[in-house]
Amino acid sequence: MMEELLYLSDGDQAVLDMGYGEYLESFFTWFPIKGAAHANSALNTQEHQVLSDLLPLMQKMYSEVPNEVGEVALIATGWPMRIAPIAESALEVFRARGRFNEEMEEDEPAVPGWVAHRTEFN
Repeated sequence: MMEELLYLSDGDQAVLDMGYGEYLESFFTWFPIKGAAHANSALNTQEHQVLSDLLPLMQKMYSEVPNEVGEVALIATGWPMRIAPIAESALEVFRARGRFNEEMEEDEPAVPGWVAHRTEFN
């Protein structure tokens, strides 16, 4: 989820880096296209809340933007730049606690204050 927030916080650049299809779809790997966010035991209350705040905006964008719109047309809607500051705020909440190890299960994140570089995910 943190990687997704990292990209979304880049606004228009995220669309160019990811492509319109990935930009529109990847958030919904974690969240429903319709309805409220499902409970997730890995999230604390504050993390769940900031993601619940972002979810309706992502759902609205998804419902308003045609699937085959293309990068330039998606950027022209203004959605990526409206979402970027909200995604950045959500990412800061996650960074405060840190990042869980992806290789083993943990009760608390092992990587406190995680700051990623987008090149880690390409």
